[in-house]
Amino acid sequence: MSQEKVAKPQSRAIGIIGMIAFFAGMIISLVGGIWFRDNAGISLALVIMGIIVGFFNITAKEAMLFLVAAIALVVVGSGSSAP
Repeated sequence: MSQEKVAKPQSRAIGIIGMIAFFAGMIISLVGGIWFRDNAGISLALVIMGIIVGFFNITAKEAMLFLVAAIALVVVGSGSSAP
């Protein structure tokens, strides 16, 4: 007998919210990158969407890998902005 995990309705709803936020962020980034290049509102919307996706789609199992990737991104970003 195999034991299959059945998704709870609440966790399924959270997954759907995260998926919608991810695709909305992709659409906003494409439209913003093509037509509104230097708009702070678009950047703020993408940051908020990224936080929503991070909260809803990162599990405890993936947290350490996510933190290592975030630290690497910060180090690379700060290294490339040197005068």
